[in-house]
Parts: sequence; C-alpha cells; structure tokens
Amino acid sequence: MNDMDMKDFFDDSFEDIAPDIEDTGDELAAAELSDEEQAWLREILEGYDARCDETLIQRSDNIDTEILTPVHDRAGESAEAVTEGREQNAACWEYCEDASMSEVNCVRFVINELTGSDITESELCGVMENEDLGQNGFYTGETEELLELFGLDTVSCYDIPVGKLCVELENGARAIVPVSSLLLEGETGFAFFGADAYVEPLSIEYGDSGNGFVTVNHPCREDGCLKQYPLEDFETAWQAGGNAAIFVYSDEAGQSGVTA
Repeated sequence: MNDMDMKDFFDDSFEDIAPDIEDTGDELAAAELSDEEQAWLREILEGYDARCDETLIQRSDNIDTEILTPVHDRAGESAEAVTEGREQNAACWEYCEDASMSEVNCVRFVINELTGSDITESELCGVMENEDLGQNGFYTGETEELLELFGLDTVSCYDIPVGKLCVELENGARAIVPVSSLLLEGETGFAFFGADAYVEPLSIEYGDSGNGFVTVNHPCREDGCLKQYPLEDFETAWQAGGNAAIFVYSDEAGQSGVTA
C-alpha cells in the first residue's frame, strides 16, 4: 500500500458524511447552509485533509507501506518468557473509570511493561502537559512522541490485516489499537462511525474453522485485565478504528531518563 492508497482509505471512510474538498462549494450550496455554516464546515474539512496528509508523511518514513514488512525483527519468545510476560501484563494493568482516558492508560501500561517503571496516570498526564502533548494523539503522532520520550521505539501502521498484528505481537512488540467498545462486546445494530476506545492487544490465538480469540488489556473494564474476546468481534471493532496500530519496542540503546 503506497501513500496514495492510504490517503484514499481515509477519504473513502468519510465519503458518506463529508463532501470532497474540491467540490465543497457546490455541495454546500446544495445543502442550503448559511455563509457562516459553510465557512465553519470548510474549516473542519480542510483541517481534516491537512491533518491526514501530515500523518501520512510522518508514517511513510517509518514503515514499509508497500508490503508492511515489520521494521523490527524480534525472536520468538520461549514458553517461560510468555508466562513471565503475561504476569507482567497483568501487574501493569489498572482499571480506569474514565473512558476518555483509555488511550493514556494503554500508553501507561506499555511504558511500565517495557521500562519497568510504575508511572501513574496523573504522572503521565503531567509529562504530557509539560511536553505540550494532547491526551488523544493516536492519529496526530503525539502518542508516538510521548512513548519515545521514555526511550521506546514506535512504528505506526494503518489498514493492516490481523495477521500482521499477530506476527508483531509474537515477535515481542507491544501494541495500542483503537476499537469500537460496543462492537468489541459483540453488540449489533448500532450505526455509528469510528472508534471510541483503545486497548492493548497481547496475543491472538487461532482455533478450528477460523475461530479464535484475542487477549487484551482493556483499561475501561473492571474485568479488563487479560480480557479475552472472540477474534471475530475484535476484528469488527478494530475495523471501526481503521485497522490502525502503534507498535512499541524496547530501545536497546537505553531509556531517556524522562520522569514525571
């Protein structure tokens, strides 16, 4: 997938709810909007278009967009290492009542797992405030910037298959993905666009006849520690977030020493 394919992916996602930038004038006139309403909508659409272009430029230097080859090659873990990793995943999980903080807490889980830290939500928010980073920076590059402050390597991908996610997790990567919380719980009949939560997928297990399950750390469920979901429900929920993922790896050069 090249940069233009990725751009088309984002544009196609919005084709039913927003006119193309080039045709804004005719579309807005047909909608009989006031001049003030037209100016407001144009500003939103142009901001989306510019933000999308900027994001694609940032990502194109960091991943192979043609074949999505993993940038980092990690050896498979032994059974003992997997067990130890699960214990670490569980130790770093903590319930978060505020659903709007799911991304921040997934970032916190990953930082604590990979660096051995014990940073709290409030401490991480303090770092973000000091560095002028937003709390919802998944699609703007700010989440990667935050992780890299702690000496971690990041790779961002969009519109990737679940097999790619599985391979990266098996090779030792941590990941943060956007999902629809309702679709993740197997709810149906809801017509809405986009993801509203973030989870940390830990492993993907395939079963017979295409069945399987995904183990995640879900910060906004009281039973979200090592929570298992049917693979089908996870894939549907993940599609609402554009099949996007931020992969995170330990930096062998050492940590940056950033503290709260």
